[in-house]
Amino acid sequence: LRKIREQRRLFGSGGTSAMGVQTALRFFQVIEEEVAFSGTTGTLSENPESGTLRLYRGGVRMQEGTGKDYTLLGKTITLATAALDEEVFVADFQK
Repeated sequence: LRKIREQRRLFGSGGTSAMGVQTALRFFQVIEEEVAFSGTTGTLSENPESGTLRLYRGGVRMQEGTGKDYTLLGKTITLATAALDEEVFVADFQK
């Protein structure tokens, strides 16, 4: 019990203290990448953590979901409207 208390004192309790937040954040890795599309389909390099994908088309953030701008299944993004030649898509997400 004494060793546990000492470790908590040294490394923070994992709460909202600056040390706790820094400790928690080192477990998240944000990936930002350009995504190439063929028609309506594009593929990410890795599966994003649920709810963390943000996709931008020409710098404008798109909305995820059925009946919206795109859907996501695993690493595959399906656009509601096909990509045009030379359009730039950027995604960022946590893995």
